[in-house]
Amino acid sequence: MLRTLTVVTVTKSNRKTEGTVFETQDGTRFIFTPAQTLHEAGAKAAAAGSEARLFAVRRQWSMPDKAWVAADPEFWKSSPARRLQ
Repeated sequence: MLRTLTVVTVTKSNRKTEGTVFETQDGTRFIFTPAQTLHEAGAKAAAAGSEARLFAVRRQWSMPDKAWVAADPEFWKSSPARRLQ
């Protein structure tokens, strides 16, 4: 089963880290870091610390934007949204 792994860290720390950051008005930072393998994801989560959690995006549960499907049609081919198009 194909999946995309993402390490999500929720913190108020300002330390530099790898990933895409969304910051709320109160200074809470949500840092999203993709990984290709479970081993890589585990290593990134461990490096990020106790505030990090590992998530898997399952295409079967997703309703992706058309641009996402166009960018990686093989990954998204079993998505419900893909079947509706």
